[in-house]
Amino acid sequence: MSFFSKYIFFPALACSLLFGSCTSSAKISKKENQHYLINSNTVDSSAFYTILPYKKKMDATMNEVIGKTDIALTKDQPEGVLGDFVCDLLLISCKKYIGKDSVLLNGVLLNNGGLRTSLPKGEITAGKIFELMPFDNELAFVELTGDKTQEMMDYLAVKGGMPVAGIRMEIENMKAKNVFINGVPFDKNKHYYFISSDYLINGGDKMDFFKNPVKTVFLKKLIRDVIIEYCKNETKNGHTLSAQTDGRISVAK
Repeated sequence: MSFFSKYIFFPALACSLLFGSCTSSAKISKKENQHYLINSNTVDSSAFYTILPYKKKMDATMNEVIGKTDIALTKDQPEGVLGDFVCDLLLISCKKYIGKDSVLLNGVLLNNGGLRTSLPKGEITAGKIFELMPFDNELAFVELTGDKTQEMMDYLAVKGGMPVAGIRMEIENMKAKNVFINGVPFDKNKHYYFISSDYLINGGDKMDFFKNPVKTVFLKKLIRDVIIEYCKNETKNGHTLSAQTDGRISVAK
């Protein structure tokens, strides 16, 4: 089964095309993405053959091999190789999106829930990255006070770790200790600058420390697109996609 068959999202136009016209008086009360199976058995045949050229183009896009991994990239806590891989590539990639502020960038924070699947060992297709990041989450650059950054570290400790880059810390009795940011001991008197998703910066996953930041800049770049671009560039340069955990978040013994 093709990626297009499994994961197509229908706007109002597609609703009209496939299932008949919608009433002009209808109003949208909420928006949700739904997955529908598309083949000649599930929709009118004329509609299916109208869609077919787009289906073939989508299949070609989603089946494109954009990289190759030497190990399976999976989630874990307090630290996982998949989280390290994604956060590290965002830390590298985002510097070109934030311009002059790139010198300020300290780290990246995501959540395990936002990474929806593992990446298998071997060839990685664009469709697999859509499965990894099916949501249209955008990147955001945020400036936090030292107090807010301390709240972030406390949150990470209570949660038992989450995907990060630029941060090293230990968790002891659900408390953050020995925190380093960019290799320098955390200083509560400083401001810190992080990349995260618009969903998290808007308070998703109860990340209340992102509320009332000093500054937020929404970069208008989908995380998924940045991952795909990075994978393609690494492959173009002859590099295998690889990562390994390095103890950036550990539990004190």
